[in-house]
Amino acid sequence: MVLRGYDRNEVDSALERAEKALASGDGARCRVARDKLRGASFTVVLRGYDRRQVESAVHGLALKLDAFTASPTGDLRTTLVTLLGLSEPSDEQIIDAVKRLQDR
Repeated sequence: MVLRGYDRNEVDSALERAEKALASGDGARCRVARDKLRGASFTVVLRGYDRRQVESAVHGLALKLDAFTASPTGDLRTTLVTLLGLSEPSDEQIIDAVKRLQDR
């Protein structure tokens, strides 16, 4: 909590809706939740959540929703990057991460 941050109730509600959609396993519901989460704006109030932490949490949850809603014939690279938790990797970094998983 910070002196001036995002409204805690608004943030909690938005994240809860997105997490419930993800838990539901319903692709259509996840797409709607992802779009709403990406379009969400939060009121800045006294004693709210740290804005950077909220934006990071929203981004991370949106990526999970992206990965869930990706079709099997969709963009495999994007899906791998999301599932592996990589940030703007080269193709070689993706291949290395997959090989490390295979070696486990």
